[in-house]
Amino acid sequence: MLYDNVYILSDIFHRFLLDHPELQEGADAATEVDLMQRFEDWLDCETDVTDLSHKATLLQLVSSYEALMEVRDTLTTSTGL
Repeated sequence: MLYDNVYILSDIFHRFLLDHPELQEGADAATEVDLMQRFEDWLDCETDVTDLSHKATLLQLVSSYEALMEVRDTLTTSTGL
């Protein structure tokens, strides 16, 4: 059951990234993006997720993704890759 929930929630987040190509890898790092707000707006419009625990898990995914992208940008900038 847990595996199914994680898979479905990950799929929802993946669909969000596909709907917003400007947020994917290779996008202009200078573009200021409020990822969390965009995701919440998208979630309300595009999905029927109503369970609060599922929404909280999805928001944690977004937060982790933001942190990962910040680390990537820092490493890319400092190493020149």
